[in-house]
Amino acid sequence: MERKKFTRKQAAYLRSLPAVERVVDGRVTYSESFKRHCMRRYAAGESPAVIFREAGLDSSVIGYKRIERCIARWRKSVMPSMKESGELTPETIAEEASGVVNPESEPFRMSYEKLLERQINRIDELEHELSSLRRQLIRQQKQMFAEFDREAHERGDASMGQFRGDDGDDAEIADRGSAPAASGAMRSSALSLSGSAEASASSSISPLGSRSMPLDSIIFSA
Repeated sequence: MERKKFTRKQAAYLRSLPAVERVVDGRVTYSESFKRHCMRRYAAGESPAVIFREAGLDSSVIGYKRIERCIARWRKSVMPSMKESGELTPETIAEEASGVVNPESEPFRMSYEKLLERQINRIDELEHELSSLRRQLIRQQKQMFAEFDREAHERGDASMGQFRGDDGDDAEIADRGSAPAASGAMRSSALSLSGSAEASASSSISPLGSRSMPLDSIIFSA
């Protein structure tokens, strides 16, 4: 079965959640503590969709089928080991059902305000990364220009030395004109390359939108 593909914005959001270890090619890897959290609440009778949603993993983002498959898989792989270790007993299940929150579960019970705060912090991180990348591109651009100018100057000197004795002043004048032209062409090429790189970087590392956007449009729009 083909996995649901995430947009860049959705993948960046998922990576910011405590429940998620990594997102690669549509595959989401969840933390072990989140798996145990899910099994505790599921054993207490809570809805899988609610458990995932409170951890920031709404079915509109990851798909309800993915949630169902996770619960079914963890019931076989995680729940038995929790029962063997004494982490999942009738007493702990009753505590979970009565509303007693396991300390390990705190990061996975997020309110709207907590989700919004997390996304604002993530936007700040991405803006800092973008600023650093822009400074790096500017430094590389300056280095490229300096190298182009040096190479053009060296070619100009070599050409003038070669043709000065044969063609006289006309060859020297023509060659003086060709070096700046070559340098200018290379500068234009560098500017185009740098601009394309910065535009690509901007689109790839700032997927979450502006601070003024509501959370649902930041997170859930494809």
